[in-house]
Amino acid sequence: MKKILLLSFTVLVIPQIVFAAWWNPFSWFNNWSFSHKSNNETQILEDRVKELEKKLDSMATSTPASVMATSTDKVVSNTATTTATTTKIMAKTTVKPKTETSQNIKVEPPKKEVKTFTLPSGAVIDDAGNIISPPTNITSTTNTQLPVAGARVLTGEEIYSVVSPSVALILGSNGNGSGFFINDGRYTITNHHVLENEFTGEVDKVVNIKLSNGVIFEGTVLGTNKNTDLALIFNGNQRPPATILGSSGDSLKIGTDVYALGYPRSISKGLTAITFTKGTLSAKQIIGSKTYLQMDAAINSGNSGGPLVNNKGEVIGINTWGFATPIVKTDIGYEADVIQGIAFAVPIQEAINLIPQLSQYGQSRYEVYPIGSIQTINRSAIIKIGFNEALPCTQLGFTGNDLTICNLYKDHYKDYQWNVKENL
Repeated sequence: MKKILLLSFTVLVIPQIVFAAWWNPFSWFNNWSFSHKSNNETQILEDRVKELEKKLDSMATSTPASVMATSTDKVVSNTATTTATTTKIMAKTTVKPKTETSQNIKVEPPKKEVKTFTLPSGAVIDDAGNIISPPTNITSTTNTQLPVAGARVLTGEEIYSVVSPSVALILGSNGNGSGFFINDGRYTITNHHVLENEFTGEVDKVVNIKLSNGVIFEGTVLGTNKNTDLALIFNGNQRPPATILGSSGDSLKIGTDVYALGYPRSISKGLTAITFTKGTLSAKQIIGSKTYLQMDAAINSGNSGGPLVNNKGEVIGINTWGFATPIVKTDIGYEADVIQGIAFAVPIQEAINLIPQLSQYGQSRYEVYPIGSIQTINRSAIIKIGFNEALPCTQLGFTGNDLTICNLYKDHYKDYQWNVKENL
């Protein structure tokens, strides 16, 4: 029975399997490819693969390895999907990395170690003196403010530095004296006797004023008062540094420190520096109808008209007169009198009250009516003034601008050019 079955299988089944294998072309490609190389479709695929391999070789020098690998994978994948034959790409492509030429390579020299130093101010510098960082510490001298009169109690050195630039040397026809600047430097205050000729009684109308820095300018005497021994001078277009005026009233106490400044009289003998002496306010003396500040600060002849200041550098009086010691022979070969022990100063409040009167018309007439300017006056006013020379302009009935013109014509005729207006 077994033999019959085996014979049947051999005759019937095996021929069918063989026939089926021969008739299926895919089985030929898979199992007997070595015997079917002449097949046109297979030949086309192989040529295509070779062409792609050549293209890959030519792209190897310009295409990054990662991109080429991706492209190769795609080619192999596409090939696999097109044919059943498995094709392996055996060639390996080597991509050489680009190297920069020596011209593009920057070789930096080794950095030199820089030594730095920190100064007391906090600034950092290198060994060549170059500033690495600015100062961080502010020294005490940076915050030091210059002394200002009236702000606080000052030392003697500070008082001298504050007040001396405002002290004037008055050079008149009768010698020299002292003064000081007020009202933003517009005016100079001094004594009447500094400007008066002691023999004739005439008073200078114009004087030279010298500053501590050597600058000299011309000043015009606005007015004087012999009773209070005060005079006021207009400084023209000059504006030297002015003093700070204090108080000589009840707030000024006996026993306070005072300082006297001024120029000595013997300038021609070489004494050109401002003298500066310290003393004590001894009393407030009433002499006649006037009050004076008495102090024991030594003043020299020539200091008349200079400022007397308190310990804040404020002017409290005008040095005026004193009881002098006998004239003595000095070691530099000339005689000089020195006021010691008792000296007096006019209280600054007296000068403040008198300034409007001394400046005339409430202010300097030289500012409102410059010398040499042309003034117009009616002929009828000239006739009225001429027939009544002894009467003041107010009693002659002049008012307003006519009153001012009348006073200028009567008291300062030579200072102006007169334009007579016919009104008869």
